[in-house]
Amino acid sequence: MATPAGSAYTVSTSGKNFVIWFGSPGVYDKEDKNHDQAWYNYVNPMMRIAEAGMLDVKKGDTMYWCLYSTGYNTRWDADQKSDRKFILDHVAKVKKYGSKDYVDHVKRRAAEFSYRHGYKIIVKELPAAKNFWDDLKSYPDKSVASVWYFGHGYNDLWLTLEHNASHVAKLNLKDGLNYINRLDIPKHNTNISKKFYDVKIPSKFYGCNTIEFAEEWFILMGVAAQGADGTMQFGTWENDITKILSTLESGITKGSLRGAWKVYQ
Repeated sequence: MATPAGSAYTVSTSGKNFVIWFGSPGVYDKEDKNHDQAWYNYVNPMMRIAEAGMLDVKKGDTMYWCLYSTGYNTRWDADQKSDRKFILDHVAKVKKYGSKDYVDHVKRRAAEFSYRHGYKIIVKELPAAKNFWDDLKSYPDKSVASVWYFGHGYNDLWLTLEHNASHVAKLNLKDGLNYINRLDIPKHNTNISKKFYDVKIPSKFYGCNTIEFAEEWFILMGVAAQGADGTMQFGTWENDITKILSTLESGITKGSLRGAWKVYQ
């Protein structure tokens, strides 16, 4: 399994698959100060940990970064036309690196981290929500160490969001392509639960209000799960690499109150 070395998340495995789902930011809206100021909000935690050489990836193990490519491509197209300097700076930095877009940039960095630190990271482009379920079914039985998610959420896992005319963030329900519905878990639990080699190792859902998804995952999959009861603060980055994930978990809020990182096991 791949986790920050020396942290509470480290699990020794041999020849296992660690699957990370990455939702994407929506198109930047200057009137919305709470969402998606940067394209890299959700890939940044794992990229920083990987860059620092702090993934505990055992020889023979594989980490899969599953990107909601439709959302990242939409954000790339919008950012190139932005009138905001800081966003154009993000675009310029990616191009200067030699990457053709955000998805390509993640692929290049993952390959770099793998070469530099001896990891095996494979980036997958998944254009629709159903591809995430299909991908999980593709792994051999008893081979998946854990599934993690980084992205938007509100009961379900929102792979991206958009804004209404009042600049309020919302989910576009078009054909169910861009959200992983907790109500679909019963449709897949029999096929997917057998993919996990140890159901006591938790799946973790890093996103706002993922508590209901985590609870359903635990009840219906029979796999330990963790999620956020409240709003997760992706925009504030922890300088200490070893504390990136614990800071996300401890910084959850519910309005003016403190939220919680819920554990189901």
